[in-house]
Amino acid sequence: MVALSCIMNQTTGLPTYKQLFNWSRCRTYQISPVSNAPVCYSTEALKYGQSAFLFGLVICQTINLIMCRTRRTSVVLHGMNNSYLNLSILFSLLACILVAYFLPFNIAFNTRDNIFMHFGTPAIPFALGILIIEEMRKLFAVVFKPDATGRPNWWERLTVW
Repeated sequence: MVALSCIMNQTTGLPTYKQLFNWSRCRTYQISPVSNAPVCYSTEALKYGQSAFLFGLVICQTINLIMCRTRRTSVVLHGMNNSYLNLSILFSLLACILVAYFLPFNIAFNTRDNIFMHFGTPAIPFALGILIIEEMRKLFAVVFKPDATGRPNWWERLTVW
C-alpha cells in the first residue's frame, strides 16, 4: 500500500507529493497537557498508546501474581494475608500511576495520562480471562480424584506444576 504519490513538476523539476488516503473522524477528543495539541493522528497518540500498554501490563501481571500464589486452592478461600505481596502490588500500581501522571516522569519516560477507555477497555477483559481460566484449572485439579494406584489425575499431572 502506498500512502503518497509523487508527481514531478515539469516546469521546476521538483517532486510534488499528494496524500492518497483520508483520515477518519477522531472519536476521542483529548488535548495533551504536555504539547497542548490534539491526540489524534499525532506523535502524542504513540505516547498515549505506550502508557496504555504499561497500564494493561501492570493490571494483567497483578492478576497473574494473585492467581499464582497457590497451586490448588482458590484465591477466594486462601485470602490475601501476605503483607509483602500486598505491598508489592500497591507499589507497582503506585509506580505506574507516578510514571503516567506526574509531569517530570511524563517527559522522562514519554508517557501520558490515560483515561479509562485507553487502558481499561483492552486490559480488564484479559485480566478477567486470566482469573477465570486459573480458577477453573484449580477447580478441576481439586475435583478430579487420583486413580486407583494413588497417582494424581490427568488434569493435575498436566496443569499443576
